[in-house]
Amino acid sequence: MPRNVHFSSERQDWETPQYLFDGLSQQWRGVCWINPPYGREIGRSMQTAIESAGNRGLVVCLVPVRTDTRLCHKYATCGEFRYLRGRLKFGNAKNPAPFPSAIVIFRPPRTGGIR
Repeated sequence: MPRNVHFSSERQDWETPQYLFDGLSQQWRGVCWINPPYGREIGRSMQTAIESAGNRGLVVCLVPVRTDTRLCHKYATCGEFRYLRGRLKFGNAKNPAPFPSAIVIFRPPRTGGIR
């Protein structure tokens, strides 16, 4: 089986696995969910997520886990990682993704008082 398709960024419209939306059955206020494009634009999406959290938002991102990349070191380490077990199947794909995934949470800064 040719593996070069797994590392291609020709497509950026892969669907988020449906079971990750279970939490949306409740009302969330001030929370933004993003599944950024995994191509070269992912850094811009992550930077926007960090800035939004700095402006009192809470941003939850689904990202590929690639610990050797700039994405991980520059952006994702600013948030909290929740590693997902196994490999996700996006949309109606026959095979799982060739990489592990994580949920990264960017929280607004704490202001005053004890929490």
